[in-house]
Amino acid sequence: MALGQSDDFNDGDDAGWQHLDLSVVRAPAVRTFPDVGLGGYAYRIQSPAPPVPNAGPARAFSYRTNLYDNFYVAVDVLTWDNTLNQAFGFLVRASNIVLSQTTGYILNYDPNQQAGGRGQFQINRVTAEAPEDPESGSTTANISIDPNHRYRFVMIGAASTLTGQIYDFSDLSTPLVTISADDTFYPSGVLGLFNFSRVGAADYTNPNTGKADVTFDNFYASTAAPGSVAFPGTPHPIPDMPQVVNRTPAPRVSFYPYTNGIGFTATTLTTNAINTSAIKLYLNGADVSSGLLTSGTASNVDVVFSGLAPNLAYDARIVLADFSGRTSTNEFTFDTFEEGYFDSPGVKIIEAEDYNYDGGQYQDEPPPSGLNGASQQINGNGVGPGYYDLNGMPGIDYFDYSTSFGSGDRRVSHHGLCGHTGRVNGNRQCRRDQRHDPRKIRLARFARIRSERDRRGRMAELHARLFQCQLPCLSARSLPRRTGRLS
Repeated sequence: MALGQSDDFNDGDDAGWQHLDLSVVRAPAVRTFPDVGLGGYAYRIQSPAPPVPNAGPARAFSYRTNLYDNFYVAVDVLTWDNTLNQAFGFLVRASNIVLSQTTGYILNYDPNQQAGGRGQFQINRVTAEAPEDPESGSTTANISIDPNHRYRFVMIGAASTLTGQIYDFSDLSTPLVTISADDTFYPSGVLGLFNFSRVGAADYTNPNTGKADVTFDNFYASTAAPGSVAFPGTPHPIPDMPQVVNRTPAPRVSFYPYTNGIGFTATTLTTNAINTSAIKLYLNGADVSSGLLTSGTASNVDVVFSGLAPNLAYDARIVLADFSGRTSTNEFTFDTFEEGYFDSPGVKIIEAEDYNYDGGQYQDEPPPSGLNGASQQINGNGVGPGYYDLNGMPGIDYFDYSTSFGSGDRRVSHHGLCGHTGRVNGNRQCRRDQRHDPRKIRLARFARIRSERDRRGRMAELHARLFQCQLPCLSARSLPRRTGRLS
């Protein structure tokens, strides 16, 4: 079994990689190496639409020949064509690599898995190039990522357990999403990168929509995850790059004690030194770096900040640099609210129903629902609990047509908590009275929802956190949970 391979593509080629694509029907993938600055190159794979429909959809696979059973594989995803109905990611434990015969597993992101440009992250078993559901596990996650951001995809195989993660480069300390599957069909095989088009058969040959296009960088494969960064973080793929590790608070933490402050270690994971005078901390856009206290060694600098205030929502940004001028940024959000603060006069509690259907009905703790790989319905309308195939009903909860804070038509249903002064298009409008002056109401960008029935048995209480904006109401929507599969 293999010990490990890596490729940063900075030599401008993919020597050592094997290829599978539609060359047999004169539609070979185009593999190029775009310049990403500082002397580095990336790996772009463009799969054109085939000239004949019986070739199947556009697709390409680049792989190493080393065999793995247990494995750790990671790669940067720099950009992709977000308008295409495509999938891209890893093909792992692959064997019999021939058109219409390849087997293994794929970890894939689909930017247009669902209507409206909604993405999905998946793990699938592949048999004869056809996707199948793994035997068990939380194998999908609805998530839409930004083609203008840089991400790190990670997949781990430990015996029959497969785990997939996506990290945003703005915070390598915690993944944006984690999914897992358990499957015993394929215990070993090769690892590689792929893309393919997800269009229907009628569009296989369409040169505009029937193609796939993604750019990767910094491929790394081994038999085990690197131990240089504590779980759940992942190391920066570029050697000697400054990185934030061991940070508190974790991202998206609510009710964080402000007295605990912010703490982290600035490291390069090597002997390369951190430029301590260049360490910066910004909170809600303000530079508070003068309040940083540092200690430790030149390549592992411990940093503490003790100037947090209570009952605030924070956007935090840490900037690090070494003496050669390489920089990295760590961004995260958290708040320092205290439970008792929500009982104070300056805070409003807004109630909003869960997902509304059938005149305002909802479900407590609905399970995931949707269609599996065989297009069989799992839960949902007519089968069991769940929101799949239940049409939402607008106008039950408060909603807001405005596109910016402090503007637009703010509306509530008759269940809203705002004062009323008549109706706007059938909906009651918030009144700016003395008791609930909107200029004194500060609401959060993020909300902590605690399901709780009221005397009507159908309301969920939404505790809004503070945010410095002039909003008389908080627009809160709970969308139905749906699952989807690769097709």
